[in-house]
Amino acid sequence: MNKKIFSVNLIIFLLLILNCFYFKIYAQEPTNTNSINLKYFELTPIIISPTNILLNNIINKQNNIINNKQNENNQSNNNQQKQNNDDNNQTNSFPKINNGLIYYTQYGNYYKLPNGCTIHSAGCGPTTSAMIIASYVDKSITPEKVVDYFAKNRYYAGCRGTSIYDNKTVIESFGVKTSADVMSFSLEESDKVIPLIKNYLKAGWKFFALANFKENGGGHFFWIVDIDDNGNIWAYDSWYGRNSQPFNENTYYPFPKYRKIFKVRK
Repeated sequence: MNKKIFSVNLIIFLLLILNCFYFKIYAQEPTNTNSINLKYFELTPIIISPTNILLNNIINKQNNIINNKQNENNQSNNNQQKQNNDDNNQTNSFPKINNGLIYYTQYGNYYKLPNGCTIHSAGCGPTTSAMIIASYVDKSITPEKVVDYFAKNRYYAGCRGTSIYDNKTVIESFGVKTSADVMSFSLEESDKVIPLIKNYLKAGWKFFALANFKENGGGHFFWIVDIDDNGNIWAYDSWYGRNSQPFNENTYYPFPKYRKIFKVRK
């Protein structure tokens, strides 16, 4: 765009010089010869008039280019502002219900966490806790209400996420039963974890899990609801499972790599 404007300005400058040149010839022409005066009087308008027309056309085109660019920028800014407003107002108010279990996604939920960031970026813990509490105890519980409970009790919930132990305490405080212990793993893959937890499913337990979804990080909470005969772990996952409930956590095998798990039930 800058090159185009420079070229247009250069053409305008050259045409202005041409105009001035013909005006100068006419002004300096001797006045004692009527035929010469008449000649330049006739010549000058012929040259100047088309030049002026060309100049006006070029200037109008240049102004149109600048105005169009400004309109595009204004439209882009308006669209961005509308998107920001929509993002700031969006929350998880509408749960999905599948087989009597309630699912929430953290994706697109910009409700603020008390210690920084939002549910969207770091709220997998409260969202998973909300799914469990809403499914087992109180259908009115939402991720926002769980975040408020974290804030009220001064449990950390921020850009570093939340603690599995704080989530366990919150779930218990709403009346959900949990196991006394929290099982720990050294970034184990699913085939090493399944033999240790599968039998509990038959007794009605499900599992609140913490696992890494990439090397050296990517810690994420999800709710394991079933394990099939092929060794697939099915979970209500607030991020990866937003388009499929339950979600097959073995989709990205060897990830996730498990760190901690505790049991939950009605």
